[in-house]
Amino acid sequence: MKAIISLVTIAVSSIVIINTMYSQPLPDNFRIGSHTVSEWKDILDTTWGSGLPQEDKLTIFETYWETVNNRYAGFVNNPVNWDSIHDIFRTEIEKGVSRGRFAGIMSSMSLELMEGHNSIVDYEVSTTEPKPGVPILIHEFYGSEVLDDQGHFGAALTPLDDDASFVFRVVPDHPLGLEIGDLVLGYDHIPWVTLYKQLLRLNFPVTNNPYPRSGPRNVMLMQNGGSNESRDHHWKRSVGLNWHLFDTIDIVKYRTKDTIHLPTRLLEGYDYHISGNEQLPVDGVEMPGSIFHEGYDLGIPPLLYGIIENTNIGYIYVWTWSSKGLSDMFLSAINDLIQKNVTGLIFDYRRNVGGSLGASVPGYNRMFNFDVNTLGNSNRSHFERHLDLHPCTVSGHYCKAPIPGITGDTFLFDRPIAVLTGPSCFSAGEFNGYLLKSHPMSRFFGKGTNGSMTSFNGFYSNSSKQFDHCFLKFDLGYPDWQMTVTSHNLHEKQGEEFHYLSHIGLDVDEKVWLTPEDAIKGVDPVAGRAIEWIQNLSHAHNIGVVYPFNEPGKDTIVITALVENPNNNGISVSAHILFNENTVVDSIPLFDDGRHFDENPGDGLWGAILYVPNGDTSYTATIKTEDHTTGTLRILPDVVQFKPKDLIAITSLNNNFINQLNPTMTIYPNPTDGFLQLDIQNSDPERCDIEIFNATGIVVYRRTGTQNLIDLSGYPDGIYFIKVEVGKEILIQKIIIK
Repeated sequence: MKAIISLVTIAVSSIVIINTMYSQPLPDNFRIGSHTVSEWKDILDTTWGSGLPQEDKLTIFETYWETVNNRYAGFVNNPVNWDSIHDIFRTEIEKGVSRGRFAGIMSSMSLELMEGHNSIVDYEVSTTEPKPGVPILIHEFYGSEVLDDQGHFGAALTPLDDDASFVFRVVPDHPLGLEIGDLVLGYDHIPWVTLYKQLLRLNFPVTNNPYPRSGPRNVMLMQNGGSNESRDHHWKRSVGLNWHLFDTIDIVKYRTKDTIHLPTRLLEGYDYHISGNEQLPVDGVEMPGSIFHEGYDLGIPPLLYGIIENTNIGYIYVWTWSSKGLSDMFLSAINDLIQKNVTGLIFDYRRNVGGSLGASVPGYNRMFNFDVNTLGNSNRSHFERHLDLHPCTVSGHYCKAPIPGITGDTFLFDRPIAVLTGPSCFSAGEFNGYLLKSHPMSRFFGKGTNGSMTSFNGFYSNSSKQFDHCFLKFDLGYPDWQMTVTSHNLHEKQGEEFHYLSHIGLDVDEKVWLTPEDAIKGVDPVAGRAIEWIQNLSHAHNIGVVYPFNEPGKDTIVITALVENPNNNGISVSAHILFNENTVVDSIPLFDDGRHFDENPGDGLWGAILYVPNGDTSYTATIKTEDHTTGTLRILPDVVQFKPKDLIAITSLNNNFINQLNPTMTIYPNPTDGFLQLDIQNSDPERCDIEIFNATGIVVYRRTGTQNLIDLSGYPDGIYFIKVEVGKEILIQKIIIK
């Protein structure tokens, strides 16, 4: 079955900081916060000094501009005027700029491309400790030591629908008296959304990894947001991290609704560790960053999972796809939760920094019964034509050719799957979420993803003037300067057309995000809504087919399904029988009336009787559950496969229904937790033969003897059929293990 993936294009446009704002500079006497433009320029010039000679600055500038011009694969869907940017900034550099202003110019160029893998930084400038007055803008997305480390401010923020951001996590005894729910508006009586744009116009250097306390000297990806929505989200929540640039901070207290203006000097000298990942704890499942684990990078396992307290819903956090052995960990987690018969799965990718494309595939293979065509990777095919891309055919470290797709098995996970995403779901995090779009039981919650479904190359290697498909090797020649360039663009192929995914994020089915009220309660509303959906979805599962009769010229199969309808909605369940997986030969409704091999009326076990031809023909059954109250439809494609001759054949059974019990034999309890008691009224029974079949007609248990206790405690939950023969007496009964 070919999966159909639905993406949404989040409207994108150039940031327009360069082409319009820089062509109309701010007046020198214009005040931004506590300083005028002229004063800020002086601070930028004096903080880091003059820096490299102008000739070297122009070399760095031209190398970066030319590399992007020739190699950058992200111009598609964001038609920035790169030539105009060159002219504006080269003119500025030729006038003479300090080290700080030059670093800011290069930051602004990278930000103009609006692509999270693309960056160029002066390492010494970008890692300067942001003491009061140091003119450096902090962009929150990529944490330095823990997930989104907010240590510079001591509180984690997330935006509301307006321009304010609120506190959802805070260190105890915060020096500003911050509490969960408080709003941070801006500084010096000016909204933050106005301030940061003005400071970018002044060529402020931008960093997301200030004064790293440990670790290697690495390129810092800006990861600023590939779409307008995610870019704005990250800048808004960065408000607290930039207190060092201003005199007073403007706060609205949640409890009193009072607006207060506090001196930022109260924050001086404090050094915190607090995670800024936009997730709140879920009972029963450890959240990444909440406990330090020895032996892992940053002390955080890449994956944590469990079962939500007071439910049987599995929950999996994955915050990176780059850790060694992660694919095996992911597969092991899915296997474990499936074996525990969870009633649903939640994949939380709201904070995922990316990594290996396809690292999720071994785990997803376990959940699909059909193949999923995956995306392709493309790179530039021409030095000057920005929009000319061609498919990548050679694999590299960050480029897979082809990118692994899902290879389905016979098992389809048939319970609800909730996928949680947000603007900090980045790169491979988005791709590995994308694959679940094709699962028939999935639904997405949260916010749209980052919009950076691309990949990059570059670090400190030798320069190369030739296309080598997947390896772009850059050496700026200056030890403090490092850059990465988005070299590959993921694409969907639809017919002969390629649809490139740069600046496009995965959309969600339900937009829901953290709120002050939920944060105060310590409740994660995104996870909460996913749990609510799983617990209230009407759907069929544990589909089975059995062949109880074999009459000359007429064969009968029984299709059964357990159906969840927690709100007693008006629903219908139907089976669609296909020949060779594509030709419908019959469609029949299932019933829960006790007359279609479905046990008792209203017990949630639905059944249907279907007549099919004899022979070796293979059939599949697709099950549809339509909720007429909510207007929803869930389809389980080809969920069972069968050949009539391979199913259970009872030739000596005269009963009309298999749940009509033989009066001389009784089996109980039913449903059972794994142990069955067989009572035979004959006090001196002859040989007793017992066979138990699973829902697809395969014998899973066989025994001969007179022992009355049948131990099925190690068998998975589901529908089974037991056949007991004592002499000429036969009992066939449906049993349920749960």
